[in-house]
Amino acid sequence: MTAPRTVQLLDPREKAPDRRHGLSPRVATLEGKHIGFSLGTWRNYRVFVDHLERLLKERFPTISTSRIESLYNTRKGENLREFEEFSQDCDVVIAGLAA
Repeated sequence: MTAPRTVQLLDPREKAPDRRHGLSPRVATLEGKHIGFSLGTWRNYRVFVDHLERLLKERFPTISTSRIESLYNTRKGENLREFEEFSQDCDVVIAGLAA
């Protein structure tokens, strides 16, 4: 008679980073702020960002803006340092839409 076998079950899901913090507080005004746009991978997203940037500059003439190319796997930890460096120079970052 053979001994019983043991099977170890593993969780295939990727673990989230162990950084626990909520949403950043809202800024009181966009006047004089630096706004960063993370360009998404969606079709026509650049057209949307161009239009949004134009509207924001009309309403808040003292803002400055910058953009970073899509960092597709940032949520998975890849390119995270590059995104964090980009966001350090920004008061506000628009990183995507809940679409």
